[in-house]
Amino acid sequence: MSVEPKLVEHLTNIGCTKQWRFVPEIKTTEQLWVNFKRILEKNNPDKLNQLNS
Repeated sequence: MSVEPKLVEHLTNIGCTKQWRFVPEIKTTEQLWVNFKRILEKNNPDKLNQLNS
């Protein structure tokens, strides 16, 4: 098994919570950052609105 699948397996099971999910459609660094930003904005609207006020 290569390092990448081991890392994905480890990240999906940190602390017995599902904090990471492997998304096979994400193939580039740019796609990864777009996905990260989308999740960040979805999970933190109150904090982000405070910054824009």
